[in-house]
Amino acid sequence: MRYHKNTMKNEKRKVSKQTTGLAGRLIPPTIAIALLTLLAVAIFSNRITEEIYTYQLTNTLSNNTKTIRNILQDGWKRTTGSTLRTTEVMTQYVEDVLGSQINLLQFPSKSGIIIADSYSKQILQVYPKGVSAPTIKEIRPLLRTTQGEKTIKLKQGGLILGQHFAPLQLHIISFSQESFENLPERSALTTALFTAALLTTFVITLLMFLLLKVSVVRPIQHMRNRMGHIIKTDQFSKNIPAEGALEMQELTGQFNTLLHHIAKRDKQLNNYTENLEGLVLERTKALEEAQEKNVLQERLAAIGEFSSSIAHELRNPLSSIKLGVEKLSATEALGANDKRRLELMRKEVTRLDVMLKGILSFSSRTPTELSQHSMQNILADIQPFVEALSAEYQLDIQLPNSKTKHTIMADENKLVQALINILKNACQAAQGHSDVKLSYKKNGANLILTVQNGGDVISKEVLARLFEPFFTTKSSGTGLGLPTTKRLLQEMGGDITLTSTKKNGTVTEISLPLASRTK
Repeated sequence: MRYHKNTMKNEKRKVSKQTTGLAGRLIPPTIAIALLTLLAVAIFSNRITEEIYTYQLTNTLSNNTKTIRNILQDGWKRTTGSTLRTTEVMTQYVEDVLGSQINLLQFPSKSGIIIADSYSKQILQVYPKGVSAPTIKEIRPLLRTTQGEKTIKLKQGGLILGQHFAPLQLHIISFSQESFENLPERSALTTALFTAALLTTFVITLLMFLLLKVSVVRPIQHMRNRMGHIIKTDQFSKNIPAEGALEMQELTGQFNTLLHHIAKRDKQLNNYTENLEGLVLERTKALEEAQEKNVLQERLAAIGEFSSSIAHELRNPLSSIKLGVEKLSATEALGANDKRRLELMRKEVTRLDVMLKGILSFSSRTPTELSQHSMQNILADIQPFVEALSAEYQLDIQLPNSKTKHTIMADENKLVQALINILKNACQAAQGHSDVKLSYKKNGANLILTVQNGGDVISKEVLARLFEPFFTTKSSGTGLGLPTTKRLLQEMGGDITLTSTKKNGTVTEISLPLASRTK
């Protein structure tokens, strides 16, 4: 209760520093937007008006062209034409067909119709008579058009629009040489456009403020008052009535949900307070474990880097020693003792080479490419290795025969390498004691693989150090097999643990993440 009251006082102090409300903060940017809109209209009004005028003029010219085309079409249907097509014949034909009907059209100032011969590229007639028409050079681009309409702007102002009349091979061209700059109505059109933009902006701004006040500002004020009352009385289980626009009602619903969560959290906080000491101990333990893991990772990284550099430096002289031993062994003058010593040196060099390869494998970092794999397919892939291990150690390695499909996320190469390492260790530990059994089961979002052998029990002291680099209980081991396996599994999002008891023998558990689509 005291916490909520203090929170409300702090909020009041913050609000007191901000004296303007929502509407006050919205007025300046709204006015600025309106002024910018009017300024843009004022700047581009001449261009907008010209575009409107050009659009209307294009429609007028297009209508005139279509009307003339219809008249010529009707005339062509009523006549059988002429076997001799000359410019004079076509000129007379156009005059006969259009002469009596051309006066029915209303041509704006400096506008008219040109009938041109598509063959000779000559102007046959211009209507109305006596109007100044574009030259043949200006209309020549239109005479090459045989499909649809084409519009061209004249350099001195105005438009020409042409259409091909295929039956008579004529071009009908409407033109207007009235420049927009010299148009008497230009100023009136610009003023009308600016006035319409001004009125529209004013009306939209007014409606926006009215809508904002009714749908947003007033509901927010009511919500603020009710929230203040709830905070003051510490009654978070009460709901705030929904009002205003749909968005405001949804916001009120979210506030009500938040209030219920706060009431629930208050109850949980009381319970947490009673068990705070236990929670602190639990979190401290988790932090210590995380710290130990981080220290181990840093240690492994440092060891890997150092080992890699040493291994690279040793491999070259070791290769030279190996070559020298092999060359000396081929000498026939050596005695039996010398040959025995050279053979011992060769074996030791081979053993050192194996150790260096293990060190390089442990320290190398290859990219992990996770993809979906069937666990049954993975086990099928390692079947030849399993058979070879079984024959080498004379053991029966039992693989699961489950019909349930489990799809995991893993890097196939790294997973196969890890499984072979684990099975090989299990065979070495079980040799002469028992067989090796591999099984798996689903556990939440992970698949748990279990490798069990009945070898000698491993002490707790040894178990605690098995994943440390270079720690080994084998006379010929490098101590890098299990650390490398653990690193490979962790890179894929998995992990490995070892337990050893008299009852169950040594059990290795591997956890691998399941793919989301696994059933």
